Amino acid sequence: MSKEVAFVFPFLIVLYDILRPKFPAREYIIRYSIFILIFLIYLYIRNRAFVIIPDISQAVIGQDAGGLEKFIILAKSFLNAYGFYVYKYIYPFNFNITVGRLPVDIKFIIISLSLIILMLLFVFRKYRFNLLGISFAVISLIPAVFVSVLDVVTSPYAERFLYIPSIGFCMVLGYLFIYSEQRFKLPKYSVWAVLIFVCLIYSVFTIKEQFIWKNSYTLWKKAVERSPQQPMPRLNYGYSLMNKGQIDEAIDQFAKAVEYEKDHNKSQKALAYNNLGTAYMGKGDFKKAMQSFEHANKIDPKYNLTYKYNMGLIYYLEGDRIFGHNETLAQEKYKKALRVLLEVDKRTKYNRRLHLLVAEVYLRLGDFKQAHKFADRSLKSGKAKLDEKQRDRAVYILNYTQSNK
Repeated sequence: MSKEVAFVFPFLIVLYDILRPKFPAREYIIRYSIFILIFLIYLYIRNRAFVIIPDISQAVIGQDAGGLEKFIILAKSFLNAYGFYVYKYIYPFNFNITVGRLPVDIKFIIISLSLIILMLLFVFRKYRFNLLGISFAVISLIPAVFVSVLDVVTSPYAERFLYIPSIGFCMVLGYLFIYSEQRFKLPKYSVWAVLIFVCLIYSVFTIKEQFIWKNSYTLWKKAVERSPQQPMPRLNYGYSLMNKGQIDEAIDQFAKAVEYEKDHNKSQKALAYNNLGTAYMGKGDFKKAMQSFEHANKIDPKYNLTYKYNMGLIYYLEGDRIFGHNETLAQEKYKKALRVLLEVDKRTKYNRRLHLLVAEVYLRLGDFKQAHKFADRSLKSGKAKLDEKQRDRAVYILNYTQSNK
């Protein structure tokens, strides 16, 4: 179950029972009590997961808004979000995995206001036109609407929020076809023809979009094309480029992610700098890599351990680079790397990649006993799993140091 929809799913279950023709209220009191208890436990756990409670995004309300102005801005933002998602119910053809933050669009506000008027007419006239489907489609969007104004996710608007709510829309659409046939005495074949036509349009689009999801490279390349000024797609596209060995192209994507990321989202800007540093390190440009890692650490102190680990890795790589023509300086680099990495090891537990790197440094310093010890640790359970090549390297160090003790 999507964590966003989980907040409203209990209410949808209760609503379903209430709308049933015969609702045995007493029979369901105990069941609802258990359900509500589980829901409260879930809310508590979710609340504990956030060290800082998400606040309203400054990108939405601005720095100086307050009072009535703030209320009006939030009201417009909520209506804008609702209108956007309702529009996507009907016209989902411009698919985009990450939309980012949208400006207020009068078209979306009109859609939301029209929906409110329609719902009020249904209530006052006691018109039960598939009330369950309409309620499902509307209520399950509430979490997505709130997410659109909070600094809680990297993409405030995202079409993945429609996956579960679309069930309600399909219920309404299906009921509409049945109702039209009965109410207007339409020929059954004409209703079925329209139904098949609608399903065919949505199916063709869905199948076509599946090719974009072929792999991470095609997915995030298309996301960058559709949201060129959103940093998150560029970060993921940069990852996929690095995996393909296209380091220069990855650097370009990470640099643009840094450029487009606003200062109020410090965590993601730090991530962009950290990825940029990793790309520069892969290219062998250690100076620029250090500068990028320093920026990440300065922006978000939570990157301190990552920063130190990367510094240790750079010192180690610098030592390897100069070992052939300046062994003395290389040894100094290895010692510097060791000091930093052992400091990181004291502050983290069972990081296998860290232990393998420490083993490599000890091996180059000629301390086979410590190299053997850390290589052995890297093969035990812990964080940061080793890939096959790294495991083979750890086994090699174990065997080499064992035979040379």
